[in-house]
Amino acid sequence: MQQTHPPIYFREQIKTLETMAMQEMEVSAYELMQRAANAAFHWIAQRKNDKTRCLVLVGKGNNGGDGLVFARRWREVGRDVTVVVTEKDIEWTGAALQAYQAFIGSGGEVHELMPHQIELENYDLIVDAMLGTGIERAVSGTLAAWIDFINHSDVIVLALDTPSGIHPDTGEILGYAVNADFTVSFIANKTGFFLNDGPNCVGRLSCDDLGIPQRLFEAISAPVMRQENGEEQTHYLHSRKRTFHKGDAGYVLVVGGNSGFSGATVLAGLAALRTGAGLVSVAAHPESVTAIRSAQAELMVHPIHHASEIEPLFERAAVIIVGPGLGQDTWAQEVLSTVLQANKPLVVDADALNLLAKEPHHSQQWVLTPHPGEAARMLNKSTQNIQQDRLHSAHTLQEKYGGVVVLKGANSLITTANDVPTVCAEGNPGMATAGMGDVLSGVIGSLIAQGIPQLEATKLGVWLHASAGDLAAQDGERGMIASDLLMHLRTLVNSG
Repeated sequence: MQQTHPPIYFREQIKTLETMAMQEMEVSAYELMQRAANAAFHWIAQRKNDKTRCLVLVGKGNNGGDGLVFARRWREVGRDVTVVVTEKDIEWTGAALQAYQAFIGSGGEVHELMPHQIELENYDLIVDAMLGTGIERAVSGTLAAWIDFINHSDVIVLALDTPSGIHPDTGEILGYAVNADFTVSFIANKTGFFLNDGPNCVGRLSCDDLGIPQRLFEAISAPVMRQENGEEQTHYLHSRKRTFHKGDAGYVLVVGGNSGFSGATVLAGLAALRTGAGLVSVAAHPESVTAIRSAQAELMVHPIHHASEIEPLFERAAVIIVGPGLGQDTWAQEVLSTVLQANKPLVVDADALNLLAKEPHHSQQWVLTPHPGEAARMLNKSTQNIQQDRLHSAHTLQEKYGGVVVLKGANSLITTANDVPTVCAEGNPGMATAGMGDVLSGVIGSLIAQGIPQLEATKLGVWLHASAGDLAAQDGERGMIASDLLMHLRTLVNSG
């Protein structure tokens, strides 16, 4: 059965699931192989017409067997298919041997060719069934030539289970990796799809559990991650009673806006309003007050000459967002120090994180939203170190600073002390622009102010933010700006 948002596991966990399934369901490896290939066939058949000409590239292992069953199904419905083995003198064994024999028995042919012998204009679809999750070392030689050939073609590429060349656990490219347009994953999604180069290689992702019952998933160790889709939190966005008033919608205090950095607080404040907060105040440097007031009339602005002047604003605030446009000068340091003494839920972003890196604190009352550069400073590592192991970095940030941590980036990660990490697969490269983080802090802060529990507000906020980015990208990713998300946020919070 196709899963909309499946759990995410390491390769060894999936192997364990496969073994358990064969034992408890009394099915063979070949039966699971047929289920896998059929799942991929049905998925792509719904998207391609009967005249689609298919080139299936198969390797020697079970992934190659998946490809052979797929090719047999393609032939059975009268579609044109060519099967090419990408390694010489393959000795088929086990389930892959059964798949080979069934394909040959159905009248199919398997060709030994090199990339230069393929005329790509004869094909509309390439199926990658070369390596799957079985990769153990860097790709080289003939396989590297095949992958390079695929990546330089204009033909649509479907990867079976895992794009060849990607490490299924880490997402690292081992020498060469297929850049698929579509990946149909079997049993469960792999952690590598969401880490390192994985997101660049999997393309559009689908997963089929092959009919393995939920009880078997629950019998193995907890998943490494879960994919967030907002569905579990959207019930918080219920319709409001006729007697609802702005106080019921929550009061958000945004702290930042140092001299010359007023725009960040405006974006955070507007995002909070568009996500449904009833009132938003901005506490900012006196030199920024006029700019903020003129930018948006609905934002109440308070000039902060001295840090102590911010304290009276704490009482009404349901949540404090600190960091957008804060700066790192003496004024910023004193303001942050005062905010950290407030007994309020916090959303900490931008320069507040940079200051926190210099003087670490630990709290369970806050949500921290670092991008990789800020995370690197908070852990005294390089940005490259953070990106190489985002999952470990997110865990380490949470252990050091507490609360809920959102490690932003492609496939943002959400971690807490006790919950399975969550990954958000929505979002797009158009969101890699200034101010997007300010908008996210406003969204999360707004949801907390509306009474949604901290972790649920964070998960929902990250998903809403990314989904708003995807809606904005319908007009093109290039040239998107952070404020493009605002009206889409309003649409999303009213769509439930």
